[in-house]
Amino acid sequence: MKLTTVALQVLLFESIIQTGISQTPTDTFKGCSIPSFDWATYSTRSTASFKPLRGAYANGNVFAAGIVKSTIDSDAGPIPEGFELSLTGPYSTSDSSGEFSATVSSDLQSYSAAVGAIENGGGSWGQYDVGVAKIDAVTGEPKAFFVWEGD
Repeated sequence: MKLTTVALQVLLFESIIQTGISQTPTDTFKGCSIPSFDWATYSTRSTASFKPLRGAYANGNVFAAGIVKSTIDSDAGPIPEGFELSLTGPYSTSDSSGEFSATVSSDLQSYSAAVGAIENGGGSWGQYDVGVAKIDAVTGEPKAFFVWEGD
């Protein structure tokens, strides 16, 4: 490391200490609590991955949108029949096992794990599609799952 860089870092550190910026305010904390939840809905299959990134509420439904992919490699052999993604819910304190839950399933496109972006060294980069889950906001019951597949 250059001597000028070290000197600049020392001066910056001294400036922060002198001005008091590094001090954490102690009079602003109001406390926190863990919110209670009436229900939860989960992705319940190991053959898919759904990572919601955005959420919205409309007409009594929660919409969770994000990236979704099948974890089945289409080059590894025949693709099993059936649905890769399943959303199950609601789970609640009164029904923690999901005995009275509903399930919505969706068939996903399975891509080759060898296909992908060169900058990522190939691999499963190309497997991601866009998915939107529609869940009843009051009951937590999954209503539908929409998938926009790539090429």
